[in-house]
Amino acid sequence: ILFFTYKEPPDPHAPEAPQDHGDSAVLDLQTMTTSRPATLTAGGAAAPQLANLFCAGQAFLPDGRLLVAGGEREKPSVRGLHVFTPDGAGPGSWRPVGQLPAGRWYPTCATLRDGRVIIVAGDNWTPGSRVANKTFAVYDPVSGLQPPRPAPFVGEGGYATYPFVALLPNGKLLVHLGTRTRFLDTATLTFDPLVVEAAARPGRNGRTYHLQGTCVLLPLSPVSAPAYRARVMVFGGGGATPTGIRTPATATCEILDTGAATPQWQPTPPMTRPRVMPDAVLLPDGTVFVGNGSSTGVADNGANPVYEAELYDPATNTWRVLDQMRVPRLYHATALLLPDGRVMTAGTDSMWNPDPFHESQLRVELFSPPYLFRGGRPTIGGAPAEVGYGATFAITTSDPEQVAAVALLRAGSCTHSFNSDQRHVALAIVARSPATLTVQAPPNGNVAPPGHYLLFVLNGDGVPSEGRFVRLR
Repeated sequence: ILFFTYKEPPDPHAPEAPQDHGDSAVLDLQTMTTSRPATLTAGGAAAPQLANLFCAGQAFLPDGRLLVAGGEREKPSVRGLHVFTPDGAGPGSWRPVGQLPAGRWYPTCATLRDGRVIIVAGDNWTPGSRVANKTFAVYDPVSGLQPPRPAPFVGEGGYATYPFVALLPNGKLLVHLGTRTRFLDTATLTFDPLVVEAAARPGRNGRTYHLQGTCVLLPLSPVSAPAYRARVMVFGGGGATPTGIRTPATATCEILDTGAATPQWQPTPPMTRPRVMPDAVLLPDGTVFVGNGSSTGVADNGANPVYEAELYDPATNTWRVLDQMRVPRLYHATALLLPDGRVMTAGTDSMWNPDPFHESQLRVELFSPPYLFRGGRPTIGGAPAEVGYGATFAITTSDPEQVAAVALLRAGSCTHSFNSDQRHVALAIVARSPATLTVQAPPNGNVAPPGHYLLFVLNGDGVPSEGRFVRLR
């Protein structure tokens, strides 16, 4: 697991900004030890230090590298483009790959069907000046950054940072800021005229930063009607006019069914706990883990941690309370699916959290979802390392007749309570033999952008195997 952050000053309790440079580490899940990636110049020579990439956006490139766009406000890195390259024999390395024409603090990135990455919004925050970056830009891993294009709705209602985005199977990119949703045609790079307003609710406010909730694209299935029908769900956030640390969070949620004739955000059953700065993680069985956050406050000013995790089941449209965390996870916390089917929670820093949580949380916690307590797990004995779109491929498993479902879950990258990379795509089972399953890969990059996914097989009780990485291309 790659972590990257700002470098704290010698006294983290002093009222000074983070230093100009950052820090990173890779956690080895086998040994639970960390190591430091190398930092290189654009030419490949050793560089003295990593740029301050905190407050950036990120998304995975098709070859497994991570693109990071922007960085900390009023720092040189706010206009940076950097790539992290993993290395199976070591901790990997960082390298700059370009510069943005204007700063992006708190942008959102997403991988498109052809492996390019779109970078949306953020603030051009330079010393003495903070202006909404009302553009989007596309980074091509072959030819580099393309010229920015206008996104005129950025900044409406004061919302310009960390929009929720989701690439839909129809090739449109859903972009949600504040209380409004727009759709970008990724073929023409133009916005549709359609604007969808969030559902009415008491004390309605935007769910994007700094009244941050979270958002997921619910699991996609080839047997839905139509196939891969896309539904997007938003959770929590600030539930009333901001009053700092006393702002009540909301437990409300809503879903946008993009397959409807007239898409509208519709209220759905609320979470069991109100949360601002929650994290949501798609699980192999199609459920959604929600944890972290505070029951009051806004972004960096929340001090009522919600310790209970909870689980949303899209099949039954219901919530279930789960176990309690031991560590408060407030601003700058995170959550991520692991290959073994557990969820890792981590983070919460000293500099940007109020008392009594003005301290760095360097512990990680590992959560075992309910499916790990339902008996034995199926196994994957073998699967291809790479799969082409629409191709059929074989998975060797201990008991193919007992496998009820197969799914690909895209490797995640999360910051500030939103994970634009995560994605759950069910695979059709087309044949079984005594030792193998034959399944069909997703049809194109709009359904599943190219890159690395965890392959899971699940039995009839919803118990998943351990995940195996497969590159889709």
